[in-house]
Amino acid sequence: MDAFYEWLKAHAQDILAWASDKIPVLATIALFMGTLRAFFKPVIAAIGQAVKETPTDRDDKIFDQVTTSKWFKVFAWLLDFFASVKNPTK
Repeated sequence: MDAFYEWLKAHAQDILAWASDKIPVLATIALFMGTLRAFFKPVIAAIGQAVKETPTDRDDKIFDQVTTSKWFKVFAWLLDFFASVKNPTK
């Protein structure tokens, strides 16, 4: 299995170039998912930190309500599941 991963690392750029040329919608979907993931997590963390630093607790409660809501959890889970690369465990 290690030989396969070495081969894949050596040829990943060629594979991605071929896939984006032959299947452009796949490249668009991958770019969209990566952008969402790269944007979503840091922005939510920054908002959470800004909310914690305010003197009132009202915004803390609203932020907690949003981040603990069922819809937010489903969205975050789906984003994490579909937009992250799963490395095989050894």
